Amino acid sequence: MHEHLVLAALASGAVPSLKTRSVEMQEPQGNCDIAHITDLDGNRWVCRRPRDTHAGIALESEAVLLNLLTRAGLPFEVPRPTGFATLPAGGRAMVYPLIEGDKPYFFDSEPGSVLLDNIARALAALHEMPLDFAEHSSVPHYSAGEYRDRRITTLNLAEQTGKVPDTLVTRWRCLFHDAEFWQFRPVLTHGGLSTETLLVSDEEVRGVTQWGSSQIADPCDDLAWLVGQLSYGAAQYFFERYLARRNPRAVDPNMWERTNLISEMEPMERMLSAHRAGDAEGEHYAAVMLQDLEDSLAESVRRQAEYDLEATLQRGDALSQGLPFTLGSVEPGGFVTGGIRVLHPHSAAPGSMDSVAGAGAEGADASGGPVPAAGPVGAGGAGAGPAGAGPVGAGGDLHETEQLQVSSDTGVERVVGAVDSPRYNVSYSVSRAIEIQPGERAETGEHTEAGEADQGAEGGEPPTRQR
Repeated sequence: MHEHLVLAALASGAVPSLKTRSVEMQEPQGNCDIAHITDLDGNRWVCRRPRDTHAGIALESEAVLLNLLTRAGLPFEVPRPTGFATLPAGGRAMVYPLIEGDKPYFFDSEPGSVLLDNIARALAALHEMPLDFAEHSSVPHYSAGEYRDRRITTLNLAEQTGKVPDTLVTRWRCLFHDAEFWQFRPVLTHGGLSTETLLVSDEEVRGVTQWGSSQIADPCDDLAWLVGQLSYGAAQYFFERYLARRNPRAVDPNMWERTNLISEMEPMERMLSAHRAGDAEGEHYAAVMLQDLEDSLAESVRRQAEYDLEATLQRGDALSQGLPFTLGSVEPGGFVTGGIRVLHPHSAAPGSMDSVAGAGAEGADASGGPVPAAGPVGAGGAGAGPAGAGPVGAGGDLHETEQLQVSSDTGVERVVGAVDSPRYNVSYSVSRAIEIQPGERAETGEHTEAGEADQGAEGGEPPTRQR
């Protein structure tokens, strides 16, 4: 017997008033067979049949949640279970009215997009739901610590496949070890948002389907899939519109960085799923994506390094004139050792660099958060440099540790900047040649945040640092 006729019969058994006129089989989803059925009155229905016991249990759990969501006053439709048909091998098929709508297209969206604003509104409404709604269902419930541990386990399993570049593993593991980074208030999440599950019409969110992956967990899971596909400006606009509709006490200061991190790790999770399923082609494709991610992150860091050093050098006419630096000792021959610690770098227009000494594979944003492949970003808006995000806002340190080492030769000083942040696995260096007046000298010392200087450089005074 043809499958489409089987599902049509199940639908009629579940909803006796449903008289089938036509049936369209759909791609299986969540290990369920799916058919769209049109009845004699032109109404359209969905019939979902689980393929195994596990899928049947998941469908029953989803049905309980859907019945709760239909009473939650959400600004979009969810499937409304209308009837069930018992299956010979156990479990039940579920039938509900089809939610009309189109797949969203937002890939070229810009700040101010009505569609992005409405998606932000829909997700904020879901995440603001009282948890007692979901607690009456059987969706998994994770604390922040438990959810972080689950993600660490996923990373460990992915690392064992040998398909994840070591630099990415190190980068992500450093962030997972930062417990404060993972402090969030759990909310009910959809857990599987995509262009297949979100239905829109006239830039309005009409409905959200396929709630089988729902859980009480990190709200960033529902934001990451969209943020990862938008330009920097559009992603920040979406995120800001989302935050504007959330209770300020319910959000945490690391949401933006964590959303970008989860988006960044998506190829790893895709690779692991393909590996478990024995899908060699899918596993290879995801592994290539991970290698591309590593390469793009290295490029982001290189460009960030250029921007940061240029911004530092533009804070005055010379390195020692009123800037918050700590100079090390001067060795014979005029070389400065010990470096210069930048206490408060601030915004400056990016400029050209003479050379780049090297770049690592990972980066940090203006506020110390992770840098996605699209370019550095910062919490709350102001990102640094190279990806068109704009300069760093005044008042925030660019990095945990940033040092400049200055060496002097006849008429030329070369400034070499080195950045090292164990928290975010950042390491890079850049260099730039600066012309100086031979024989001129400048005072040394440590400049405090208030601009006061203390004498104390050893080995004499370093050369004047003029540009």
